[in-house]
Amino acid sequence: MGQPFLGVLIAPVAEAIKHLTRRDKSVKMAPRSWLSEEQQTFVLTYHESFLECKKKGNYNCFWPPFFEKWEECWPITLEGSLEPLDENARLEQMAKARDALQTRLMVKLRNDFGNSKIGRRANAAGNTIVSKLIGDITIKSGKKKSRPLNATEVYAKKYYASRVQPAVKEELDAMKNAVDAPEPKKRAIQVVRKQLASCWENESAQVKEEVTKLAQEMKEKREKEKEAIPDKKEVPKEL
Repeated sequence: MGQPFLGVLIAPVAEAIKHLTRRDKSVKMAPRSWLSEEQQTFVLTYHESFLECKKKGNYNCFWPPFFEKWEECWPITLEGSLEPLDENARLEQMAKARDALQTRLMVKLRNDFGNSKIGRRANAAGNTIVSKLIGDITIKSGKKKSRPLNATEVYAKKYYASRVQPAVKEELDAMKNAVDAPEPKKRAIQVVRKQLASCWENESAQVKEEVTKLAQEMKEKREKEKEAIPDKKEVPKEL
């Protein structure tokens, strides 16, 4: 558990911080939206409910009614078909068109509502805290940590960037700049710990077994290394 592993773990977070703090001095025109003015107005009516779902980290109550209402206003149509399709082929093409549209809408909403000034500010604060929190776990484990890493800590080292960080960012993005809002740093620590615990609790049995085994191996290795170091009290003094 040396510094190379620490670098691998912290690199994604550091890169995110670098990206968030970089200032672009050039002024660029915003690209034209693929949505019509009426459709953009429709999307904006879901802004608050989208942020509420981001805060909870659960969109199960958001996307189905959103997509249903969208199709009521703008039904799925097939374009560019040169030959008439039978019913099964038509339904298959409709399903593909629906999936493509829904994916595009999801990306649109996440980009529009997740990249607000509040969201960027929350991300920057959160990533800084995440770096320190996970960094402390890694650094201490290689120096003066009085106990071996537990399974959750090993899980954080191995899977934080790929499995925990996305959920952390989602929740931090939803933080609002309210007067009574908690201090960003304190809030970020709570979010990281909560999402880490949640991801571990809901992790697959296979991953839990892998991490638990790794934690045990690290513990055994640590004990063997301690046994290999002679106790200073037992070393006889030369006369």
